[in-house]
Order: sequence, then structure tokens, then C-alpha cells
Amino acid sequence: MKPMPLALFQKLVDQAAELGVRAICPNGYGEICTLPQPMLVEYFGHLTSRDRHFRILINTNGNRLT
Repeated sequence: MKPMPLALFQKLVDQAAELGVRAICPNGYGEICTLPQPMLVEYFGHLTSRDRHFRILINTNGNRLT
């Protein structure tokens, strides 16, 4: 398994916004916090840059959080 390409993630987020999706849970098959921080910034930056703000749900064990 590997991270979803950013371009695909952005396309899915844009489509979700067009459809009126209210919440997004970007976990996939594993722990979201295993992604490098710069990558997380890009992914979450796109989620929060939309005209329609999503409720972002994150499931994590918090192991890598400081």
C-alpha cells in the first residue's frame, strides 16, 4: 500500500465538494499519521482550501503526534 497520488486526491475532494459531501475521513487502509508531515500538509491543505468546508474525521492511535 502507498499514499494516494495528490492529483487523484484533489480530484476526489473537488468532486465531493460538487456533490455536497459534508464530511471526509481520509484514512484509507491504515494510519493517516504514518504519512510524512509535508505530505499531510498538502492533502489537508486542499481539503481546507475549498469554498465548502468539510468536517474532517481522523482515526489515529496518536503514536506519531507530539
